[in-house]
Amino acid sequence: MAIYLGRWDCDYCGNIGNLGPHTHCSQCGAARPEDVLFYLPRNVDSRVTDEEELAEAKEGANWVCAFCDNSNRNSYKACVSCGASKEDAEGFLGTRTYSETEVPHSSQQKFNSTTSAPPKKPRKFPKVLLYVAIAGLALFGLSRISSSFDAMVTQLEWERVIKVEVYKKVVEKDWNLPAGAELLSKAEKVHHYERRITGYQKKTRTVREAVGTEQYVCGKQDLGNGYFEDKYCTRTVYEDRTEEYEEPIYQKFPVYKTEYTYEIYRWKPYENYKTMGYTKEVYWATLPSFIENNSNKYRIQAKEAAYYFQIKDHKDDIHWYQTDYDYWKSNLSLRKKIKAKKSTVFGYFQGLEEESNVKKVSR
Repeated sequence: MAIYLGRWDCDYCGNIGNLGPHTHCSQCGAARPEDVLFYLPRNVDSRVTDEEELAEAKEGANWVCAFCDNSNRNSYKACVSCGASKEDAEGFLGTRTYSETEVPHSSQQKFNSTTSAPPKKPRKFPKVLLYVAIAGLALFGLSRISSSFDAMVTQLEWERVIKVEVYKKVVEKDWNLPAGAELLSKAEKVHHYERRITGYQKKTRTVREAVGTEQYVCGKQDLGNGYFEDKYCTRTVYEDRTEEYEEPIYQKFPVYKTEYTYEIYRWKPYENYKTMGYTKEVYWATLPSFIENNSNKYRIQAKEAAYYFQIKDHKDDIHWYQTDYDYWKSNLSLRKKIKAKKSTVFGYFQGLEEESNVKKVSR
């Protein structure tokens, strides 16, 4: 497990590259700060081979004197600066674990695996865009200011439909014969296909197989004393091998079932009886007597209605609306005035004031 000699920079005089274990700046003598960031400079062989340095590195993190803030080797029982006991130590320099891509190579790299990258400076918002945004908001606010006016109903239109069904005999085909059906014919036909194995063929393939594990350097450990140590991780080792296997051969086989052709009575669409008009008076179509008097053979499947009215706005533009029967009956008539809204500033039509029972449509 390799040991590396770190470096640190002096915050007081700016001297760079102080040797990691040195507790004072080699240029100005300032003490190494407690929050010092040790780093491994690029393109420098920092590997430690000296036995004494290796022993120092393995002692553990430096401790900080509670009285003079001097950093001391882990093996020292008293501060080399003031003589205070290690038992009164204020704390130890922090140790950090880095991945290979996170190892700091200068004191400017102030983040690691446990901290985030420095925040990006916010972009300045161009003043022109700011003015455009303000103008847009102002125009939007002005467009929301509305005033009332009387719109005139200029046309009415309605339609009603009665959908009638007839109970009649029809011819159908199915794989089952339903109750009440009269069989016409039956035949054996292909219902679906099944895939079945009809044999095997030998083939070869390459497979990856785990054969063990290996240790590899996956990062660095800051030992908190100016030295770094390789961090090892474990990964699985694979080998490729060729193997023979039997691949099944499939074939499609038809599955037959009996298909029935039969007659049966069903309700089917018969006729739509429609009425429409352009006046206030509305009514349903009168059904033929043979429908009214033969409920076993004919029935009303649904009744549908639609009611429309046209208005002319303050600029003589036309708008169509659809509504329900209650609104049609109680609120509408030709040339009636209905409260509508327009933009006070820009003058465009904004819609009816009460639109709970109406919706605008295209016609």
